[in-house]
Amino acid sequence: MPRKKWKVICTTRCMIETIDRYRDVIESRGAELIVPQVDQFLNEDELIAVLGDVDGVLAGDDQFTERVYAAAPRLKVVSKWGVGIDSIDAEAAERHGVAVRNCKGSMNDAVADITVGYAVALARRIPETTACTARGEWVKLEGVNVAGKIVGIIGVGNVGSEVARRFAGFRVQLLGNDLKEIPRELRMQTGLEPVDRETLLRGADFVTLHCDLNPTSRGLIGDRELELMKP
Repeated sequence: MPRKKWKVICTTRCMIETIDRYRDVIESRGAELIVPQVDQFLNEDELIAVLGDVDGVLAGDDQFTERVYAAAPRLKVVSKWGVGIDSIDAEAAERHGVAVRNCKGSMNDAVADITVGYAVALARRIPETTACTARGEWVKLEGVNVAGKIVGIIGVGNVGSEVARRFAGFRVQLLGNDLKEIPRELRMQTGLEPVDRETLLRGADFVTLHCDLNPTSRGLIGDRELELMKP
């Protein structure tokens, strides 16, 4: 049987779990779809073992490095299922002529929902209460309200903007910090006040980070920043 023109491998568990939804679409474009065994992600050696004649990768958090690209001469594109590409060496990819892509905006709602969910859970001590109930203990743990608090959002991009819109419904004061100018429309919608990072850290009761990992955001929060925050 002759080899199909394109060979595409899927290494992201989220997609593998529902791969039949996508198989026909991929194969209708003349691609042969390969689905390896993946626990969480593939490391360098695991990628090298499967990429020898692969043209494209639908990737998760796999470790794409110089070694990997060198061992995959046919590779043309690595497309991340998600947004963050910090596990992909984009500079090495460029040297080897490999395009790196992601799915911008695909996780906006999911991440914003869980961010607010975590804030409510922590404020109202829901995990602790649930654990007590599961042990047969009927306790009333004292929590705090989210309403009336100050929420600081560092990174007011696609996800951070959605977080702001959700928190606005809780009647909180919103502070925002970003390298770029925060759109006026969002500020009008939510009442978000742009401030410098130190002001945000000193004032906020809740701080939520929505920056992709890059040289400007690595190490963003350390001892000094934590010392600035409320007890």
